[in-house]
Amino acid sequence: MAAGWKDLTWIDGMAPEEEIWAMFARETLPAPLAAGLGYTAFALEEFKTRARRDGFALVLLTTEAVGPAGQPMFDRVAALAHRVQIEVVNLHDYIVGQGLRVADARWPHDWHWSPTGHRWAAAAVFQHLAANQDICEGRQGPLHRRLVSAGPGS
Repeated sequence: MAAGWKDLTWIDGMAPEEEIWAMFARETLPAPLAAGLGYTAFALEEFKTRARRDGFALVLLTTEAVGPAGQPMFDRVAALAHRVQIEVVNLHDYIVGQGLRVADARWPHDWHWSPTGHRWAAAAVFQHLAANQDICEGRQGPLHRRLVSAGPGS
């Protein structure tokens, strides 16, 4: 494991991935998780700088594993994005809002997206862009025209 991970204390009775999510609920994050959020903040700032320079908009899609709005992990990541004016699409909330099962977004043997998860991620981003068309290069931009003419099933 990477340096610093040895400092994390595991919570009895939880799978390793659950332990990490539980650690995000702590008021003070363990050093490796705090560092990871710092790197994420830096990356988002760099992406935003390049977007301004090159004239494109950014939207951050959080995975279903980050959890719903109001949960510590989602709220920490969303705060980083909002600090640099990047909109956030929450895949977990999209899936639940559609009446679907979050677990169906990934393979049963690991946390990688299944084909279903990829479809839902695309649908969540499409729904957000369709509802916020000003993101799409202005109202006259080529992406806007494609979204309007294609519809969600394309």
